[in-house]
Amino acid sequence: MIESNQISLPTPSPSGRSVEEIENVNLFQKIKPNTISIFKEILVIQNQSHSTSSSLHQSLVNLNQIIINHPSSFNPTLTHYTIYPIQHLLKITTTTSQPLPSSSLSLSLNIIQHLLSNTSHQSTKSFALIEQESLILESLLTILSLDSIEDSSLLIIESSEFILSQYDQLPIRFIKPIFKSIIDLFPILSNPTHSFSSVRLIEFIRFVLLKLSISQVDPIRLITTLLPKSASHLVKLVISFSSQSASSKLVIQSIDLLEWLILFCLDEHLNDIGLLINSLKSSSQTDQDLLTISKPTQIDPQPSQVLITRDLQWLQTTISNLISLLQLLSSSLTYHPNPQIRQSWTKLCTTLLQKIPNLLTPGSSTILQNLSVSLILNQNEELPLDQNLLESYPIEFGKGAIELIRKDFKSVLKFLVYRVKDEDEVLIYYCQSIFNATETLWIMLQENHLIHHQSVLDEILEDFELIKLFKQSLQSIELVMSSMISLDSRNLNLIRFKHLTTNSKVMEAIQKMIQSFGRGLCWIENGRLELYVYEYFFEVILMNEPNQSIESLNSIWILNQLMMGTTSCMKENHQARKKHQIRMERFLKSVVFRLIDEFEQPDESKPTSINRHQTQEDIVKKEVEVERIVSYQKGMNSLPSLEKLRPMILSNENEMQETQKVLRISLLLNLFSTISTKLNTSFQPVLSILLYPILRYIDHPILSSQLKIVLDQISYETSYGNLQNMIADHLDYLVDSISSRLSTNRILPDLKAVTVMGSLIEWVGVKESFGILGEGLVQEIGEALRDFHWVEGFLEGVLDGYLRVLGMVGRVVLDEDRENRRLQKEQEKEKEEEEDGDHGLGLFVQLEKQRRRFLELIVFRNDEDEVEEEKHEKDELDRFKAWYELREKVAKFNEREEVEEEKMKRNPRTAFHREVQEEEVKEVKEEEVKDKPIGLYERVSILIVSQTLPFLSHSSNQIRKKVQEILKICLETKLLVTESEVIPLLNLFKSLIERNVEIKPVLKDHDRFGMFFWKSEKEFLGLERRVWDGFEDLKKMNQEVEVEVGFELNYQLWKMIRDGHDPLGMGIGREYFMCVN
Repeated sequence: MIESNQISLPTPSPSGRSVEEIENVNLFQKIKPNTISIFKEILVIQNQSHSTSSSLHQSLVNLNQIIINHPSSFNPTLTHYTIYPIQHLLKITTTTSQPLPSSSLSLSLNIIQHLLSNTSHQSTKSFALIEQESLILESLLTILSLDSIEDSSLLIIESSEFILSQYDQLPIRFIKPIFKSIIDLFPILSNPTHSFSSVRLIEFIRFVLLKLSISQVDPIRLITTLLPKSASHLVKLVISFSSQSASSKLVIQSIDLLEWLILFCLDEHLNDIGLLINSLKSSSQTDQDLLTISKPTQIDPQPSQVLITRDLQWLQTTISNLISLLQLLSSSLTYHPNPQIRQSWTKLCTTLLQKIPNLLTPGSSTILQNLSVSLILNQNEELPLDQNLLESYPIEFGKGAIELIRKDFKSVLKFLVYRVKDEDEVLIYYCQSIFNATETLWIMLQENHLIHHQSVLDEILEDFELIKLFKQSLQSIELVMSSMISLDSRNLNLIRFKHLTTNSKVMEAIQKMIQSFGRGLCWIENGRLELYVYEYFFEVILMNEPNQSIESLNSIWILNQLMMGTTSCMKENHQARKKHQIRMERFLKSVVFRLIDEFEQPDESKPTSINRHQTQEDIVKKEVEVERIVSYQKGMNSLPSLEKLRPMILSNENEMQETQKVLRISLLLNLFSTISTKLNTSFQPVLSILLYPILRYIDHPILSSQLKIVLDQISYETSYGNLQNMIADHLDYLVDSISSRLSTNRILPDLKAVTVMGSLIEWVGVKESFGILGEGLVQEIGEALRDFHWVEGFLEGVLDGYLRVLGMVGRVVLDEDRENRRLQKEQEKEKEEEEDGDHGLGLFVQLEKQRRRFLELIVFRNDEDEVEEEKHEKDELDRFKAWYELREKVAKFNEREEVEEEKMKRNPRTAFHREVQEEEVKEVKEEEVKDKPIGLYERVSILIVSQTLPFLSHSSNQIRKKVQEILKICLETKLLVTESEVIPLLNLFKSLIERNVEIKPVLKDHDRFGMFFWKSEKEFLGLERRVWDGFEDLKKMNQEVEVEVGFELNYQLWKMIRDGHDPLGMGIGREYFMCVN
């Protein structure tokens, strides 16, 4: 029987030994010195006397070459004799401080690979051969456990690739330890110094798992066995490298690998998983167990069990472990700055929600919330949002989301009330968590999902604790003003906002949270919760106590953010929302009606506060005196009393500080802009009461730019197109508003009324608006100015408004005058051309030119001769015209000289005086004939001048300068055109003008008002004769050159003498100037 077993053995040689035995002996002789050298090196390493020598490397090289040259000669005995020292060497190096060099380790790996390859190719395997394989694989596992060598990951990949190539031939008992060692390689990936090797290793592990999944050795159970530890290592890997931008590829590959592992083991389409899910649904006790699972439990398989069993206990434990791991990932990846990592995380969440939704039981609702949060946050990424996925959300998820919101609201309230330094990131996290949860709930509560989630809706409506926490949290928010008001660089020092946080990231997170909450309120059909929250914050806004001012400001901002969140929902005109829209419209209009009084708070000065040290008797006396002065100032209108009065300085003590007041107005402007966006054209009726109050702040140094933006937004939302159309449509209302604010029946006038009038004229246009805003309002302003000129700031505001209005009117008048002069010049030019055409000489010249052009067509002429002839012709024509005009002037002068000589013979003094008077009367009559009837601009200018001239005696230098500027603008723009209207006005205030030295240069530059400064006509006539003698001498000199000396030249000389000059050299200029002035 033994012989039968040795049939296949080779025949013995004549010496008694077979050829195979002889070869084995020879091979042993070659192996022996190398193995002895390895054992010697092992002794050296154990004694730690010195490091490994070059003899070890040479021995391994010799062994590797022997195995390559004799691949089929290694029996189990030789294999054992070769591999044993190498295995012992590897074990020794793992326990000592002297690692094996990578070159020696590579040679050892090659030896093991060749030996294992030789055994795997044999068709029949004996017990000795199986032991040989076990020894080789044990040595290979020793290499896989080495993590202290240089570049260990590349060597591990090498050995692992060899294992995969031999995987189908390996015994089943080696599968688990081998791949357990591969999974233990994950800690190597956490070494930042081997980032490139880590990426290669993770790619190889993915390849290993893929290779396992298509093998024949129960791959699902095998990978299921590796799932808990591998998933844990992957999550740790992702968390470690998520903050390093250079390791994004490694993080993305790890997430993808984790997704593959979970789906490969837990996909609901797997038969055993489907059976487990059915058993869960049929067993109420199991559901209760799942609800109470709080901590994952570890499964210890029996020692004899190679692969775990996929049963109900395994499913519960795996889901619990998976939930814990994904919760760790959610905090790191949901808000990751890298979009590719966020996309991979979103893909993982989406896939899990689609493939294993029934496994995410109520006990795991928190992780489902986190997954759906990631899905909603990445709606705008490249990965589209699957609407079918939202419909598959269970009812229990909504309840879990509400619990999460409640817990996070408590945390937000805690952090807002007890603010700790450098903990803003935690607050941002909780706000974002609330934002994500509410966004998910509102998607569930939309119309196409409302029927399926009615229980969630009822839960929200009855959850008053949640609303209470919401209000408490939001009332603790500290506002930030950097984005509230458009601050100009030159106005930064005008206002200071105290006790406000400057962390914009915190405010952005809170703003998103509030807007998300408000965005969802519109989906609640009965609106009970929505109006309840809105009305609460609205009532807080109306509180005016000083200790509640900050809380009131917070409420304005919160109410604005809530409305901004519901803007998009309000535009949908569904039948089910009509009642809700009507209620909201009424509420929003009531907000405007009740808050508009905030803009009407008087900016005017109030009486000075009473000194606390005064007695009651002093207080009464002072009040009586102040009341008497005020009544006296209101009742006295004559010039003498006006000159004696001085402006009364009154202090303005508001209950609210200036910073909070500006802040409140700014927040209210934003709120009104948001309301107009929600109401659209329904906001138009509100404009009738809103426009004037907010226009009062049009010249505010801080709020002006923001106000213009808000007005543009309101005009766009209310379908007016632009601000000009909106103002023009409400111009009548604005005129009535200005008139009522200037009424003398009021205690104090509105200081901003004239400013608003100027803004309206500027926006609508002078020509379009002056007919409505002009004469009537100016008269009412004059009445208010007469009664309230003593109020601090009112007189100055009126003068500033008048300067602004007259400036715009003056520009229009100058433009019209310029256009009229241009048209007049064109008409005169056309007339001159017609006259030249009719003149005989002109006709002769034209005929001569035509004749010469005709000759040029027949006879060739030189260009230079032609130019010279045309120049000669022009010179002759000019000389003829000059001679003709001089002859006409001389003839006229001779005739007039004879008449003047006859007059002088009778009475030279009377004749000159009469001539001056006759010429002036003639000029006045000609101007009166040419003057057009007084227009609207002129009437308004005369009214303004008549109202402002009395204040030339004001004690304030600024007031006097503004009055002079008004008069100057009127004169320069020819708004005061008729002496019949102006001279009586100037005579009325003659004494004021005479005492005001500053006003004289303004009037002296205009000739028609020069006579107004003559103090005595007799003094003027006393010097007339001496002036006339100088005129006579000048006239005689001019007669020699035949130049006419008429009234024009005399009048110009008289003006020069009047101003203090001495053009005639007679020494009378200064005397005459002193007499006149």
